[in-house]
Amino acid sequence: MENKEPTTIKGHAQRYARSMNLQLSEEKYTRYYRRYVRKFGGGGSKFHMAVGIVDSILLEERNGSR
Repeated sequence: MENKEPTTIKGHAQRYARSMNLQLSEEKYTRYYRRYVRKFGGGGSKFHMAVGIVDSILLEERNGSR
């Protein structure tokens, strides 16, 4: 089988999260996606948006929920 690159923001986010040993649930992805789009306007490439979303999740988990 051929290993295909993800074509959606969610696909990129799931792949990046797996590489960072993070389990990305549907609820967590949706919540952070909405927060990211509100804060940054959703500009940029799909990959950069996905990295921003996953990094936000990791940062909040590291600092604890507020």
